[in-house]
Amino acid sequence: MTSYIDHTNAAPPPATKPHFVAPAGSCDCHCHVFGPYSQFPLAADRTYGPPQASVETYIAMLDTIGFDRGVLVQASAHGMDNSAMLNAISTHPDRLRGVAVVRGTTTASELADLYQRGVRGLRFSRLLMPDGTPRYKNAVDISEMHGLLPAMRELGMHVQLWIGLEQLTELEPMIRSANIALVIDHIGRFETSIGTDDGRFQLLCQLLNEGHLWVKMTPYRCSTRYPDYPDVRPFHEALLKANPDQLLWGSDWPHINMSKDIPDPGHLVDLLAQWTADKDQIRKILVDNPARLYGF
Repeated sequence: MTSYIDHTNAAPPPATKPHFVAPAGSCDCHCHVFGPYSQFPLAADRTYGPPQASVETYIAMLDTIGFDRGVLVQASAHGMDNSAMLNAISTHPDRLRGVAVVRGTTTASELADLYQRGVRGLRFSRLLMPDGTPRYKNAVDISEMHGLLPAMRELGMHVQLWIGLEQLTELEPMIRSANIALVIDHIGRFETSIGTDDGRFQLLCQLLNEGHLWVKMTPYRCSTRYPDYPDVRPFHEALLKANPDQLLWGSDWPHINMSKDIPDPGHLVDLLAQWTADKDQIRKILVDNPARLYGF
């Protein structure tokens, strides 16, 4: 078992205020909180060691960028213990929602309790290393999702898929038949060198266009061209063309597994505004779509 002592990730610098003024009700749909470790320790066996990232520091970041709402996603460093996330939501129940990680053996009553505490989705993974082993410890495979779907549908919860674009073809039958909202993390974690004509990305756009998927647009996870990520813009524009009614935006604060070129959320907001000429589409991405999916 691996036990981390030192925190291996740099703490993010404070966000700057963007030039773009976000509309009222704007939502950051992807972030994480960690700790406080005296109350909510990290999992002993984990893939990375983040610095403490408190809910109050996150709320201060939201205030800086002019956002009213945020969605906390359970990170694998806290394992199956969603307590830090749930505690954070309880401090700002009107502003925050959550996406939890649970095992497939979780009962309907346990899911209902999570829903009552602000959880609106469950995260499942199929991010694999080249040898087929999981990229992150403590992630729950998509195979454990299926038995939970009836209770999730009844509650109005959604599924968040932490997958690579390369797995989309394999998962297409499930995506088309799941009959539940499915949200793709980080645009599908691909290399921008594939180009927008790549068949897997085109399949993503098709499934988005047909309403089978929602997509979280987090530009820097697909690019090393800090700080403007120009190689991601064509993919962003293709997703806008496919279906702006099921697109979301997330800062991915506090930018885990990054020791340099840490993004500034304020600049990321300005990039979204620069890349999205239609102001009605920006409102959909920041306000209307999150309100519908997360129940704000």
